[in-house]
Amino acid sequence: MDCGFALFAHMDCGFALFAHMDCGFALFAHMDCGFALFAHMDCGFALFAHMDCGFALFDYRPLGGFVGLNNHRQTIIFGAALLYDETIPSFQWLFETFLKAMGGEKPKTILTDQDAAMAKAISLVVPETFHGLCTWHIRQNALKHVNHLYQKSSQFCLEFEACIDLHEEEAEFLNAWNSLLVEHNVSKDSWLHMIFQLKAKWSWAYVRKTFTAGMRSTQLSESFNADLKNHLKSDLNLVQFFTHFKRVVNGKRNNESEADFESRHKLPRLKMKKARMLVQAGNVYTPKIFEEFQEEYEEYQDTCIKDLKEGLYVVTNYDNTKERIVMGNPMDQKVACDCRKFETHGILCNHALKVLDAMNIKLIPQHYILKRWTRDARLGSNQDWKVKHVELDIKAHFMKRYNELCPRMIKLTNRASESHESYVFLSKVYEESNKIIDDMLAKIYVNEESSRMIHVSISIANDEIDNNLDTLGCAKGIKKRDCSHQNKKRPKSWVEKLSRKRNRSSQKQNRKKI
Repeated sequence: MDCGFALFAHMDCGFALFAHMDCGFALFAHMDCGFALFAHMDCGFALFAHMDCGFALFDYRPLGGFVGLNNHRQTIIFGAALLYDETIPSFQWLFETFLKAMGGEKPKTILTDQDAAMAKAISLVVPETFHGLCTWHIRQNALKHVNHLYQKSSQFCLEFEACIDLHEEEAEFLNAWNSLLVEHNVSKDSWLHMIFQLKAKWSWAYVRKTFTAGMRSTQLSESFNADLKNHLKSDLNLVQFFTHFKRVVNGKRNNESEADFESRHKLPRLKMKKARMLVQAGNVYTPKIFEEFQEEYEEYQDTCIKDLKEGLYVVTNYDNTKERIVMGNPMDQKVACDCRKFETHGILCNHALKVLDAMNIKLIPQHYILKRWTRDARLGSNQDWKVKHVELDIKAHFMKRYNELCPRMIKLTNRASESHESYVFLSKVYEESNKIIDDMLAKIYVNEESSRMIHVSISIANDEIDNNLDTLGCAKGIKKRDCSHQNKKRPKSWVEKLSRKRNRSSQKQNRKKI
């Protein structure tokens, strides 16, 4: 697809604004971790993305957000989009623009609601990405479409819930689903038939095969939407909206900075101070992740183990209610449990910890410590980012350098603000560096044309945005239009209408002055 997007501006907080006349606006931010999304990458926070068009702004234009989790399990915002509509071309442009903003890195997992156009766009742009459906939305849709079954029998609710969350094996799920259809005589129900076709996107028997950080719903997006609503009014224009959007992102970043500060200056409380593995986890993991790991460590103390055969163990709770099969290799220090806690959440389960202890392994093997959950999740991410960048045009090179420098500068200023001495020192360094860079750039920019091409940064609040919008070309093949009337004028987008209103207002003011 010809995306036809234009890079308008970057803001002081690290945003990049993309626009398309037929699709809308997309605003993306490279966070402190380097880039976004749930994919197994060394930088950490790139494993997971929520995409949701929760509400509409500006004459019912849908607003969608990309959000995820950082190493403190806090919500981070990767970007947002104000779309022209919710069609396949619009979503396709959005995901392509997202990948462009993220340097081509593709997510490992995306969670959305049951929007068909969005699902199609994901399959076209990132077919290798696991697309999961929000289980909360599935439950709400079930209440809407098969509510009579809920009213008729409470057993239907229990069985349907089990199909979503409890059955771990595919055969087990299929048997349970068929039993549900037969027992309640709903084999021909159209909605149940439709949702079954999408089973690989919502049933735990399938979802447990990929990393989801323990998330099964788009609750992060819902939280982001709620935060935005607290700052928005129906009469806001585009510039005012971006100002409020920035305020929400800054709030999230402040929360993250506070968590980073706490993580650097405080060690977690250990319940078993002589347990070497707990001490190691407390030093490596962020406090939130350490709490989860410590719970697993406590539970492993209450489990029993027996050898099934060489390299294979059976781990059970003390009351023998649930058996888990764990494979263990002491030479390679590897374990694999059939509960798949590590594969889906990124931390070892109590069953795996029990087998490690049985193999006399008293520390967490390094290959089971995901960098995305550690205190040092951001370290080194910018160097990895450099290697993964593809060849881009001049403007993209500018944004690439900006996005590499900005997170480091933000982190440096955060640390320098912790004391007056470090604040004064960094202020002096800034002034000196600013003069040196000015001299460098004066030598590099030998002609006006190269300077114009490289200096693409402008202020989002500047009225030049309107002029730039008018110069955008329309991408080919984005929307199917009604061609039955050849003389029919092209429908004006909300961006053009906003620009015309401003022009009329300025003309009236000029006339009054005359």
